[in-house]
Amino acid sequence: MAGALPSFANYTEEELGCYRRLFASGEHGALDSEAVRLLQRSGLSHETLRDLWATADPEKSGQLDWRRFCAAMRLVAHAQQGHLEPGLLWRPPASLPRFQSEGQAVRSLDLSQEDKASPSSPGSPRFGLERAPAQRARASPERPPPPAVARQLSAMSVSDRALMQRLLQEAGGLEAKVQQARQEQKLVRAQADEARKVELHMSELQSQLERHLRENRAHLAVLAEERRRLTEIICGSVNQEQAAAKRRFLEQALEDEMRCLEETRDSNAVLEESCRGLQEELRSIQQERLTTRQEAEHELRLEGQVPTWDGSNRLTRVGV
Repeated sequence: MAGALPSFANYTEEELGCYRRLFASGEHGALDSEAVRLLQRSGLSHETLRDLWATADPEKSGQLDWRRFCAAMRLVAHAQQGHLEPGLLWRPPASLPRFQSEGQAVRSLDLSQEDKASPSSPGSPRFGLERAPAQRARASPERPPPPAVARQLSAMSVSDRALMQRLLQEAGGLEAKVQQARQEQKLVRAQADEARKVELHMSELQSQLERHLRENRAHLAVLAEERRRLTEIICGSVNQEQAAAKRRFLEQALEDEMRCLEETRDSNAVLEESCRGLQEELRSIQQERLTTRQEAEHELRLEGQVPTWDGSNRLTRVGV
């Protein structure tokens, strides 16, 4: 279980309240003998306490600051319940740790069998025990938290405020993106309306062109019939010159009608090409509108809202 220690967010409020009261009764960040005496009162064996200390102090500093102290107290609670398997450092115990009174405390703690340091060494399990009576008299439940805890709490408060400021800035950025998406949606909607107007106008032009074609065909049919009658008259007439003049007249009229029909066909081709171009532009605008709609939905989901579309394809949002 040696290595990184759990953050304070991993502890319950009940745990932190209990550990804070125990920590406030001594200066465990500067004098590990008080932590040793507290662990002796847990009723655990020397071997268990030795492994517990090594886990709570992976850097082997010989001291228990506020974070290491919380880790040690959690392991004590698990060990008192008979749980010694790995991974307990990251799980809250079923109950808080219990400690005996000063008179019942065990007077020695072998934290490491290889440790040959003197009782005055911070790494020794006997460190500070010769000064225990004076330190015991100094301990008091009403004693305020040591400066190290105050500094850690102040640093946590500053970190929380910085995190809140960053979250507010991110929320402002998301709101700006949502506003931009809404503006783009309005622009795409206006473009779509304009495209629908163009499509309607092209449909009307196509209808007019088809009507002109039908009228020209009917007129050509009338001219063809008149030509047939004139041909019969010319063929039956004695005056060949008059017949020839009438024929030339009819041929000229036919050429004029054919030229008119050709111009009508050219106009029809131009209109059809323009219609295809407008239809292609309409499809492009519809694709842009679909893309903008998907981006707007994505931005609303990031904002924690569920986007919906009403019958007129207007975006509404529902908070989750």
